Amino acid sequence: MRGISQTVTTLILMFASLLANAPQLFLSTDKARYNPDEKVVLTIQSANVSHDSKAKISIYHLEKPIFLQTLNIPGNGETRFSWVPPRQDFKGYLVHVQIGQDIQSSIAVDVSSDWAKYIRYGFLSKFPQMQAEEMDSVLNQLNRFHINGLQFYDYHYMHQKPLKLKNGKPVESWPDIAGRWNYSGTVSHYIQKSSQLNMKSMAYNLIYGSWKRALGEDVKQEWQVYKDPDLSKPYILDFPDTWEDDIVFLNPGNREWQNYLISHTKPVFDVMHFDGWHVDQIGDINPLYDQNRKKVVLDSTFSAFLQEAKKQLKVPLVMNAVNQYGQECIAASGAVEFLYTEVWDPHVTFEDLVSIIKTNDKLGNDQHSTVLAAYMNYEKSNEEGYFNTPGILLTDAVIFASGAAHLELGEHMLVHEYFPNDHRKTDQNLNESLIRYYDFMTAYENLLRDSRESKLSINCQSHPFSSKPEAGKIWISQRKTGRYTVYHLINFTHIKEMNWRDPQGTCPEPQVLTNIKLVPVSQGKAFYASPDNEDLRLFPLKDDQKIITLPFLKYWTMVIVKD
Repeated sequence: MRGISQTVTTLILMFASLLANAPQLFLSTDKARYNPDEKVVLTIQSANVSHDSKAKISIYHLEKPIFLQTLNIPGNGETRFSWVPPRQDFKGYLVHVQIGQDIQSSIAVDVSSDWAKYIRYGFLSKFPQMQAEEMDSVLNQLNRFHINGLQFYDYHYMHQKPLKLKNGKPVESWPDIAGRWNYSGTVSHYIQKSSQLNMKSMAYNLIYGSWKRALGEDVKQEWQVYKDPDLSKPYILDFPDTWEDDIVFLNPGNREWQNYLISHTKPVFDVMHFDGWHVDQIGDINPLYDQNRKKVVLDSTFSAFLQEAKKQLKVPLVMNAVNQYGQECIAASGAVEFLYTEVWDPHVTFEDLVSIIKTNDKLGNDQHSTVLAAYMNYEKSNEEGYFNTPGILLTDAVIFASGAAHLELGEHMLVHEYFPNDHRKTDQNLNESLIRYYDFMTAYENLLRDSRESKLSINCQSHPFSSKPEAGKIWISQRKTGRYTVYHLINFTHIKEMNWRDPQGTCPEPQVLTNIKLVPVSQGKAFYASPDNEDLRLFPLKDDQKIITLPFLKYWTMVIVKD
């Protein structure tokens, strides 16, 4: 999945279009997120345009055009255009570039002083010796998706001592738990380059893990947790003999362990200059017991640990609530930037995803965004092959329409909880579709992320529909923000199985539905847009005797009614 941006992907798609002899425009921005008053630099790459042309640049906030300009574009080449957005924070914009009637392209712009408000979370998981150009290509790819935060998965050395130092500086390289060699130069370059792109770099580590060999040295055995009150079964993650070590679990409620891990984590920020800490766990593993044979309820320790880490480190924190375990305590800590859930059975249906997002919205008092680590085509994770596009797009549609984000993009697309697993690939069709979906999520963040669920007040006269995700029907959900009522229509008419993971990669591509008759209770100016359309702009809908006719629905179409 390399190259979906200013360098490799632009060239790949450009060469593909050259072969097809089709005129194309490819757009990229110089950053994933912009602070207010920060200049946006847009690169327009033209290919197979018959001659030098005039391009119309239109910039929209929701349905309103706010900037228009005509620009000379070469038939084949690169043009840069700069624009300073209005002096308003937390706004999404759509830039549309068009030549004549048929040649067009769009890209989104996010202007937000806080990265976490409209979080679009990605990952990095491979840190061998790399050329700067190769690392820049990976980050440019993620920049094209407007990814504004990165989880650096297993970049570290030992879990209890994540950074290996010599004379106060990181050593050149170190083995991670799996025996892969990580290079400090690679990690440092990624951090520096991501900062230039306005992406936050988050250092991954467990809240309660230590390599087994450290026990009895500076990691005290009395910090351990046990599976039984007789203390005969310490909790250990037993890894293959080819790995560097096993991981023992320690009590995150123990103040000595808290101070130990936090103090050894501090150089991660002071020396390597990470932005924050992505804190991990493995879920509900109770019952557990401490050295005094007292029960340890792990989730009850999370809040105090996070608060202490925030106090001492003064950096952004995020913590994984595996299958929602501990989410209430994590949200109540007041220490995290957004709520993060790694989704597992029994949360198998699309409705389960929606339910998790709703729960997180409630726990976070509608002040925290949600990221779902939801691994697609999972049963194919150890087989070489391609992701199934329909399953990916349908799941993203459900997550994005519900106001959340999906952790899925990094050097490759996620298929497994061990992030370096890259057995499944993305084809060009999925790449291009995902670019549109992430542009759509970013351009319309004020409708998708600022809105709140409201009671359904619309009827569909032409097709079977439901107010919840249901096989064989259109799911219509309703949200409200300011003067806008937002209706999301997601097409489940073509499927029988409602398993969001599409574990075997068998979800079929839906047939396009047309002329969908909608009768909303509230009246006003109606518009629609879809990430399944090449043109991502909002288009007006005719209101004929209070009936709105929606032209098409493939996976996901959004309808808004402005009071």
